[in-house]
Amino acid sequence: MTLLLRRRIIILGVVALLAAIVLHRVYIFAANRADRGSQSSAYTAAAGPFETATADDLLLHDAQRNKDLRVKVTYPKADGKFPVIVFSHGFGGSKDTYASLTEFWAARGYITIQPTHDDSIAQRKENGQIRGALQGLSTLGQDIQDPVQWRNRARDISFVIDSLDEIERRVPPVAAKLDRTHIGVGGHSFGALTTELIGGLTFTPAGESQPQSLADRRVSALLVLSGAGPKQRGVEEESWAGITAPLMLMTGTRDLGVGGLKPEQRIKPYELVHSVHKFAIVLDGGGHMTFTGIPAKAGTEPAVLFETVKVASVAFWDAYLKNSETAEAYLHSPALVDFSNNKAKLTTQ
Repeated sequence: MTLLLRRRIIILGVVALLAAIVLHRVYIFAANRADRGSQSSAYTAAAGPFETATADDLLLHDAQRNKDLRVKVTYPKADGKFPVIVFSHGFGGSKDTYASLTEFWAARGYITIQPTHDDSIAQRKENGQIRGALQGLSTLGQDIQDPVQWRNRARDISFVIDSLDEIERRVPPVAAKLDRTHIGVGGHSFGALTTELIGGLTFTPAGESQPQSLADRRVSALLVLSGAGPKQRGVEEESWAGITAPLMLMTGTRDLGVGGLKPEQRIKPYELVHSVHKFAIVLDGGGHMTFTGIPAKAGTEPAVLFETVKVASVAFWDAYLKNSETAEAYLHSPALVDFSNNKAKLTTQ
């Protein structure tokens, strides 16, 4: 073999190797783009595939507390087993608040149950306890720091879970459809604190030395919208160690609370919980009421903020109540941030 021929063979080999490297990189780039595209299209804010119905004024009696609890049940009008989501309203709200969220989840294959807690302004007004909303709101600062209120709210959630058999009996269309092995709890504001308590957040009431837990370990996943942070009354940084279930926290850069609570405090529990699967979302421009959908509906906030809340939450439920690998991959991809038009900052583990 001549020297010239050897050189030509070497040159051809190098060219072939370089071509292979370039083609491999193009393939990887195309595959990544395709994968990112499939993840991006996995979730939208459009209505889900299921038609829904509601049993909107169910009364359950808790004999242990001699208390009647009003609940609203929203469900898919379809056969099959569906995970259960119990949602806790903010201070002064009711079972009828947050329909924009709960109906969205129901249309995606969930049975949602919303109790009305004792601090509901509408309920207290109906019962003659207050005359109007301003009087009802006057106790906000006191009630959200009251361990008695914390216990009552958490007990409401556990009582709803205790009552799933009764709910099936009283609401025939959901009979045999409640998946008791996959139960999620979510809440907004005071309801977010309620969710954290159910998840394992401990607290030490004034005058006591031992922390108390209201955890309900039947719960598989926790959605905390505009929640509490450390330095609440009786709550320290170590108080969050009892939370181990999959957790999604959301707040906004304008999400200020009673007593000067700031967004960075609301998101702080992300660092403190012992959940293996956890997500923290901060919405640029999002305020305390963003999570109700009211500002988006009124046109005072970009619609994409509440749409991001809907999409992120249903992907979270799908990942940890339906064990969807596609949903989990979506939450760990750039797709949600892309969907939000870069309004969402997502931290995950």
